[in-house]
Amino acid sequence: MEAISAISLISSCASLAKTCISVSKTLTDLAEKYKQAELTLHSLSAECETIELAWSRIECWASKNMDSIDDFDELLTRLAKSIHIGKLVMTELEKDLQNLHRPGNLLWRTRLVWNETVMRDHQHRLRGQVGALVLLLEAIQLSVRS
Repeated sequence: MEAISAISLISSCASLAKTCISVSKTLTDLAEKYKQAELTLHSLSAECETIELAWSRIECWASKNMDSIDDFDELLTRLAKSIHIGKLVMTELEKDLQNLHRPGNLLWRTRLVWNETVMRDHQHRLRGQVGALVLLLEAIQLSVRS
């Protein structure tokens, strides 16, 4: 992985947060269309909104604290990897959601919404991202305290 600067990290956080907002809006729109899948879609939407808030806060934190932490380069590298994986996860979810929003065969779209395995996999990946993000934020907090 290439060396990452604090500025590119901040930009990447903003980009990932923007993707989270887009995915969350699409999920909310789909929940209105497919009432039967409403709970799953709203749950995914809420998780995306929470992740977006976390990345927005990380972006703010990074812009204010990049010089105050001794091992900031190591944290930048880890954050960059987390952002990369977060983008992959969000991109896949966004791709599936765009397929649902495509005009055309309603039966196909309904089958995808009801494909519990696909939705469960997305939920699992999102929750994995949240868990990893929580752990990373705890590590950052430990760095700030020392």
